[in-house]
Amino acid sequence: MLPPIFVINMASSIERWHTTSTRLHAFGLEGIRFEATVGKNLSQQEVTNWYSAELNRKRHHRNMTPGEIGCYVSHMRIWEKCVMSTSLFVLF
Repeated sequence: MLPPIFVINMASSIERWHTTSTRLHAFGLEGIRFEATVGKNLSQQEVTNWYSAELNRKRHHRNMTPGEIGCYVSHMRIWEKCVMSTSLFVLF
């Protein structure tokens, strides 16, 4: 059994989702659309909950843009979903 294939996709990018879905189907695979987080739409509190500008500057020497924060949050939300879903893991 293959693990799920999540595809991060912005709500406004319907054509991109259809293209990606078609390409996956050509290989006999099915993707699960995962709505992307749009960084510029996050409240300051949401940004603070997910992102530390101070920690980021220590490693990357600059702040992330709103788009980069949205991408980061999208990936973190998928990780949360994987961790919270016991159906994605085989327990021994």
